[in-house]
Amino acid sequence: MMFQLTNLFLYKLVFTAALLIAEALFLFRQKKRSKFPLRMLLGMAAMFLLVAVFPILSYTALYSSLMFSLFFLLSILLSKFCYDISWRACLFCTAAGYTIQHLASVCYDLATTLGGFEHAAQFYSDSTVDISPFSALIFVEVYALVYWCLYQIFGRRLKKDEVITIKSPALLALLVLILLVEIILNAFVVYRKYESLDLVYYLSGSLTNIICSISVLVLQFSLLLSKSLEDELEVVNQMRRQEQKQYQISKDTIDLINMKCHDMKHQIHNISKQAAIDPAALREMEETISIYDSIVKTGNQALDIILAEKSLYCQKNGIFISYMADGAKLGFMSDPDIYSLFGNILDNAIQTVIQLEQDKRVIGVTIRAEGELLSINSHNYYSGDVHMEHGLPVTSKTDKNYHGFGVKSMVMIVEKYGGSISFDARDQIFNLNILLPLSGGGQAV
Repeated sequence: MMFQLTNLFLYKLVFTAALLIAEALFLFRQKKRSKFPLRMLLGMAAMFLLVAVFPILSYTALYSSLMFSLFFLLSILLSKFCYDISWRACLFCTAAGYTIQHLASVCYDLATTLGGFEHAAQFYSDSTVDISPFSALIFVEVYALVYWCLYQIFGRRLKKDEVITIKSPALLALLVLILLVEIILNAFVVYRKYESLDLVYYLSGSLTNIICSISVLVLQFSLLLSKSLEDELEVVNQMRRQEQKQYQISKDTIDLINMKCHDMKHQIHNISKQAAIDPAALREMEETISIYDSIVKTGNQALDIILAEKSLYCQKNGIFISYMADGAKLGFMSDPDIYSLFGNILDNAIQTVIQLEQDKRVIGVTIRAEGELLSINSHNYYSGDVHMEHGLPVTSKTDKNYHGFGVKSMVMIVEKYGGSISFDARDQIFNLNILLPLSGGGQAV
């Protein structure tokens, strides 16, 4: 069956449908507004109606550029109406969708032109042409292939409910680039093709178009990755600054407690000689006070402080923690780095074993020199499965946006001193292994 339709009128509707599908590839993981199906239904109906009644006053590249720019603007407003996202996130997703739709359009036009089906793509002329089911099948196949490939490369990078916070100037420059390359310049290339039928000119223009569009996508997602890394680094740095403050507070507190406990032991000893107090009660008081004063000295004050903190917490929560630590070998590391590194190691282990039965609440830490390297090992039991990505354990907590930075902090510290870190989980035992050059290489200062 053949259909007689005005080309540009038909292309307006086809373009709109293809654009909304392309934008959905990036939007569907974003947070939706209440009554989303109703909003989407009403919004799409309104958009298609406006597109259908938009007047075709001229068959020129300039007028077509203006028209498709307005359609793109409508799609942005529709996305903001349906999704509970910021304007930045909305612009990012719709811009990516427009670029993919544009690439699919160029590829389809190339396929039909080179394959001898050039009339299937001529939506820009002012005449009417026959659109056959065979041409429609080519259209669907090319678009589906391009959409699927580019979604696998770019779309999958967007995580569910990911906050997109690209700076406004960069995003604005990106939108201007899309407007110039994908709308205005493309319109002039296509119109020149139908006017001159210069195949060499058309092929070179189309290939340039494809390269520019892919470059836009690469640039766009590079900006997203760069901003994501900046945000993660800022979170880790904030954690480090907080840990440095906590280290100083803990150091001052434990020093004060040890001093006071030492004085109290002498006072209790003097009281026991001067008054008739039950010796057993006095011994119990001395043992309680000696908790702070009897912690094993490892040879490194920062390590002693973090072990003291975590040992007291473990004692209170029925967790057995053992350590063989030659803390003197950590002298090449700064105290805040030691406090942060071992704090994160022990925190992760404690969070894991505290969920287990009593006989598996065991944590072991070993620090020893092996030739020119310092070996640090932590091991503990775990239950369930441990998932790894790029060699790092993935947090099992529901809110992944605010967890998992402890591991990244550890990696950053280890790399700072020119070391390596690895994780291994098997037979329900989790092992963390760190190797550091005793010379304190890397970027340490």
